[in-house]
Amino acid sequence: MTVPATPRRAGPYDGTGAQTAFGFSFKAFDEADVRVVELDEPTNVESDAALNTDYTVALNPDQESTPGGTVNYLVAPSADKKITLIGNLDFAQPVDLPDGGNYRAQQVEDGLDRLAICLQQLKEITNRCAQVPVSQSDAEGLIDSINVLSANLATLQTVVTNIADLITLANDIDDVALVATISADVQVVAAIAVQVVAVAAISPEIVAVDSISADVQTVAANMASILAAVADLPALAGKANSGAVTASLLTMATARFLGRVTASVGALEELTAAQALTLLGFTVSGAAPLFAPRAWVNFNGSGTVAIRASGNVSSITDNGVGAYPYGALRVRIVEVDEGVPYNVYRGSVRSCVVGELTAELTCTNGSEALQRLGLRLNGGRQCQWSLYSPECGVAEGPNTRTGTVVSVSADGRTVETTLSEVAGFFKAGRFKARGQARMVTASTGGTLTLFSAVPGLAPGDAIEVSKGCDRTMSLTTGCGSFSNVPNFSGFDKFVTPKNVFSEGAA
Repeated sequence: MTVPATPRRAGPYDGTGAQTAFGFSFKAFDEADVRVVELDEPTNVESDAALNTDYTVALNPDQESTPGGTVNYLVAPSADKKITLIGNLDFAQPVDLPDGGNYRAQQVEDGLDRLAICLQQLKEITNRCAQVPVSQSDAEGLIDSINVLSANLATLQTVVTNIADLITLANDIDDVALVATISADVQVVAAIAVQVVAVAAISPEIVAVDSISADVQTVAANMASILAAVADLPALAGKANSGAVTASLLTMATARFLGRVTASVGALEELTAAQALTLLGFTVSGAAPLFAPRAWVNFNGSGTVAIRASGNVSSITDNGVGAYPYGALRVRIVEVDEGVPYNVYRGSVRSCVVGELTAELTCTNGSEALQRLGLRLNGGRQCQWSLYSPECGVAEGPNTRTGTVVSVSADGRTVETTLSEVAGFFKAGRFKARGQARMVTASTGGTLTLFSAVPGLAPGDAIEVSKGCDRTMSLTTGCGSFSNVPNFSGFDKFVTPKNVFSEGAA
């Protein structure tokens, strides 16, 4: 059989991490006649795979009619590999034809096939080699050029990496030539690079000035007149309507206001505080400090109520004869953390000392109010012990459930959890998360309402929630649900639930 002019190579094939079989179609006498080359793309390094260690070769049975076969990898090449198959026939002539021996045509043909295959292998190798033109007698010039390129490989790699910028530069070569002609100006700009960056940061303001460039030019053209006017300001400051000089604004020592008490035309006068307040519409009497209210109202107190005069008040409501609302002034100080307000102080105003510019308030909080002498509640329907306290006697651990947060409402007080209990199970219980504790004011299944938000609480946070108690003897929601009735300190069964002051004792 003849040897067709088939390239002695197959591939390169891309590794996939799954494919193990790679075919070739050139004639081979033995498995070792096929060379398998792997390219590691991240490092761009080639290496030979090992026969029977990395792969095996299955040759087609009839190499005359269907030359070639399949390379089968034992482990699929990874995705960063490229596989190339080439001929690897030894450059040797093993055919021996002794004198007087038998003439075997197949043996002779195989020898000729080997010669053709060796030539094809050489052709495959030379196809991958750099060649000089036919008219050039040797490759010394090419070798010199290759050596120069090798010595400057790092520079060439930099050029390749920045080829896009080089193309842009080539397209703008006319602009580059122009910049070269003004290199001195470019150096000046480089010396004030910080100022240039500052100007770039206020580019919107520069654009705004550009939009009124005509006005700017007008100001510039009249700069001498403007400077002259500024120089005359001290003299103008002491002049009034008539032009008579009565006081200099630059040398005033004690006067706080300038104006005129009367409506006639004349010089400016130094006004007292009382005169200035009169001009502003205030009615002033006595020596006490004057404070302007933010809102006030004057109305008739008989018949159909009606506003006589007011400030920042648009309407009033008749609550009945003599029913004028009043009460203690209450103070509340809050701190806002991540948009959620928390009470820092709550109380009521006990006294007020008014100064010239300030008012000092003395406040009383709830704990101080409880210390005043008066009636005390010594007994009641509900238990007086704190839940899980030593007096209560109930252990918190066995009554605590653990879970995680599913979602948190915008105000942080409604929390969806992975817990699942009957409605009211956690009401008046304790919610713990992020090292803080809050009272549960309502619960339905895994939905809990907290007395106040826990800062930073987020889905996925671990939580501990203890069962609540409504401080009654109830077997479902109170002391009875903990089997703790002997420690109940209230009088649930003995105190009437009626309010005797409003409903009577009967």
